[in-house]
Amino acid sequence: MSLLPVIDNAVALSSDASSADDVFNAGIRFTQAGLVRCTTDNATFFNQGIPMTSEGVVSVVDATAGLPADTVFLNGLPMSNNKLCVSTNSVAVVVNGITFDAAGAVVATGFSGAWTPAQLPSLALWLDADDASTITLNGSNVSQWDDKSGNGRNASQATASGQPTYLATGFNGKPTLQTDGSDALELGVTSLGRNVSGLTCAIVGLHPVGTVFTSNANELFISSGVNSASTRFAVTPNPSTSTINRYGIAGRRLDTDGYSTVSSSTDSLANRGNPWIRVAQRAYSDGVANHWTDGTQDMTNEVVTGQTAGNTSDTDPLRTVLFNGVSALPNGSQLSEIVLTHSTMTNDDRQKLEGYLAWKWGGI
Repeated sequence: MSLLPVIDNAVALSSDASSADDVFNAGIRFTQAGLVRCTTDNATFFNQGIPMTSEGVVSVVDATAGLPADTVFLNGLPMSNNKLCVSTNSVAVVVNGITFDAAGAVVATGFSGAWTPAQLPSLALWLDADDASTITLNGSNVSQWDDKSGNGRNASQATASGQPTYLATGFNGKPTLQTDGSDALELGVTSLGRNVSGLTCAIVGLHPVGTVFTSNANELFISSGVNSASTRFAVTPNPSTSTINRYGIAGRRLDTDGYSTVSSSTDSLANRGNPWIRVAQRAYSDGVANHWTDGTQDMTNEVVTGQTAGNTSDTDPLRTVLFNGVSALPNGSQLSEIVLTHSTMTNDDRQKLEGYLAWKWGGI
């Protein structure tokens, strides 16, 4: 372990391409500046407990968002699929000269792991059905879906009849949560959407062929009460009786504002049976809303009537609900991943997120 150099409380790595003037120490490849060469490529062997490629480069995986479910500790080091788990989190403990974060990943600098939502600014909620370690099962039902954002906003349901079903092979052969039309996972009182200038929510899901949407059915529902009149932010396939069967956004900026809905141009009925990635965005500071379906913008700076510009109310919403809210999603509807930020996400970050989700969930 002492072969891994620690500088300023982090293992010093370099993901730059190897150079002819690199030096080797005990079979490990170093830069002239003393940084350990690293890669996300698969290891071919272990050298003194460290996974390495045949070129002497250390094999790593980015565990900033948490240790992967298959992580094991070998010689005191966290390994996932024969790769060293590294992170950019703060140091929690130092063992034998190596720095670790609170989850047990090695704290490091200079690596460029695969992009994940953990790198988004103002990440407020991240639910991922593809991460089995975040799913608590009650038989085949999901009693809790853990938040990967680091904010501890776990969604749960104690009543078995209200728990969605876990499908290990949902659309495109990937895990998903499916409702029977009466399910709801709830977060209870949180600070989601409190005193923010913007909200952006990306959702991966599917509505089955034959779906009939009711008004105010919601994939995600953040509210200061129990009905549409108290909705702060909602993502819905059918925002109101006046805008039937159009993906949309509902809610209010201030608790004292009127309830407003805005709809995209995408027909939610026509898209039944197809998995989708939807990004719903409220720029409260500008008084507008935007929406994208599968990377295509279908609502552009839509003015939200009856609401002034500024931050949302500085009060905690009383409940956040998945699959439900005022009305439930139809039987067979599926949710696979939800990423929400307390920001008006930049186009660059949104495109990174859409690309990440499309690749991960089977080329949507």
